Formats: sequence, C-alpha cells, structure tokens
Amino acid sequence: MTDPDTVATALARLADGDFPSREAPTRVVAEAETAMGSVDSAAAFVDAGGEASLRRAVRAAEQDGNGSLVERGRDVLAALAAFRDAAERTERPVEAPETSSTPLAQRSSREGA
Repeated sequence: MTDPDTVATALARLADGDFPSREAPTRVVAEAETAMGSVDSAAAFVDAGGEASLRRAVRAAEQDGNGSLVERGRDVLAALAAFRDAAERTERPVEAPETSSTPLAQRSSREGA
C-alpha cells in the first residue's frame, strides 16, 4: 500500500503545478535560456506561460537542492524582469513640447486672418 504522506505530497505538488518529473525543471530552464536569444522569443516564451513554468521549475530545483539549476533559472527571471522594466520605460507617451509658433494650418495676423 502507498504511504499516505507520499500521496498527499504528490497531490499537493500537482495542485501547485509543480513537476512530477525531475527532468522537467531542467528542460524548462533550458527552454527559457534559449528564449532569451532575442526580445521577440522572450516575449513569446512569456506569452505562452513560460514565466510561470520557469518559476515552478526554480521552486522544484530548490526542493531538489539543485543550486546550479536554481541560479540559471533565477538569471532568466532577472532578464525577463529587466526586459519588462525596459519596455515600461519606453512605452510611456512622449508629450509634444510647447511652442509659441503659429501652426502651419492657420494664417498669421500678417496675412490678414
């Protein structure tokens, strides 16, 4: 008969979205590292739910005591955060500077407007 504690742990991991296989975190981190090759592939990775999978992979690696995989995963998470911060800085609208000149579409007072 299966140990109830083992079953409870396995069910909790499934409910949390943790990996049942020890190979999966390694695969997810490797895919995440590959996705960092360009901003477009990193965005596609995030859009496909990869960031959440990567966070779960890092958690699983922590539980396994796999420090090098944890570090690699955290490096990718840091890169994603840096991409997000850069995108937020560049997406701010730029306000047009105030000018005192007459718009080209209007006649000036010298033209008898």
